[in-house]
Amino acid sequence: MILKTIYLYIGETGLPKEFTYAFLKHSRFICNWLEREIFGAIRFEASGFKRIVITLCSNPRSAPFINSSNVACVELKFDRGLIDTLAGDDLAKYQIDLLRSGIERCSLVFSIPKTELLHGLDLFINGGMKNEWLHKRITFKEYQLSAVLTCKLTQNLFALCLTVLHRKIITFKEIILETEPDEIVFERKFKDIEITNGSLVVKAKYGEILKDLPLSRLIK
Repeated sequence: MILKTIYLYIGETGLPKEFTYAFLKHSRFICNWLEREIFGAIRFEASGFKRIVITLCSNPRSAPFINSSNVACVELKFDRGLIDTLAGDDLAKYQIDLLRSGIERCSLVFSIPKTELLHGLDLFINGGMKNEWLHKRITFKEYQLSAVLTCKLTQNLFALCLTVLHRKIITFKEIILETEPDEIVFERKFKDIEITNGSLVVKAKYGEILKDLPLSRLIK
């Protein structure tokens, strides 16, 4: 199985969903970067699992295990008192420390790309903890138009920016989508760029129109 994803979340029961989901969301800009830049680049073949999940709980198991969903599970000690005092970069650095600990512990039992993942976390920090990427660039030669979709995932939000150039001059640049920083929320909301019925259209994964711009607005 190709190892594709890594998650960090709180598995302690009886806590408000708002608290546990916020912790998960705030970690996604880190984990998503690892998934794209490390997992996506090396395509690591794991034995019996396709995801690593690092869970915080009061009574963590001493050893990692693989569950029935083909997930390598690592449990670490939950400290709500500490989490409640952290925000912003301090929370991000704490979550990175948890990821390091989880990766180290997982590597004691399972074969994972430990060196690459730990190096990736260093690169992420040294790069200013930024997660930005190009989703799509397309040129429509007939209209001398180029359109670019770029993504930005932060601790607090996901933003999709559309830039359109006519004859290499920017005629439109705008954030066309903002959501919570959670792939489940944003991944299906955009995919392709097309020209249809005299408009440049950004479409979602299943064909819904996210943005419709008349060409008359874009061609100067």
